[in-house]
Amino acid sequence: MAMTYGVKIDAGGFGDPAVTADALHEAFFTAFGTLISSQYTLFQTEIRWRDTAVADLSVVLHVEPKVCTGTSAPLPQNCAGLVHKRSLNAGRRHRGRMFYPGLSETDVDAAGVVGIGTLNAVNAKLTAWLTSIKTTIGAIDEMVILHGTGISGAPTPTVVTSMLMDGRLATQRRRLRR
Repeated sequence: MAMTYGVKIDAGGFGDPAVTADALHEAFFTAFGTLISSQYTLFQTEIRWRDTAVADLSVVLHVEPKVCTGTSAPLPQNCAGLVHKRSLNAGRRHRGRMFYPGLSETDVDAAGVVGIGTLNAVNAKLTAWLTSIKTTIGAIDEMVILHGTGISGAPTPTVVTSMLMDGRLATQRRRLRR
């Protein structure tokens, strides 16, 4: 399962992208490694960016398999927590989402409602992760919501001020293997 999110790079640039990819990899594993089932492995972190001076897309991969250490059996592969990215701006354009992998069968009841203990634990970890991205990775100013060009051209990314996991389980229909 892939988690996708945008970040705003510090005005001075982000120096060595491999160092930034390693720091993002470590920040995610530190925050969530103990919550996600041991049947999941954080395999790689990929950074993509486009230098405005050079129009080419650049990609760097940090590959370091890290097995998560959660002890419960995970839910089926198409089930995940839905994380809402919040901003200070109103409107649909300024909201984002991503899927949180690795919830276990003991975290969710038969109706797909996430237990309050799990919800509080994940939300606390999301807050800590968002803070760590902004404070411990020197090249990154903040997490942002990236927008399509739409009618207004290339809009400014929206700053993510908080993230909250939804209290109901989300499914990804396209993730079912046939």
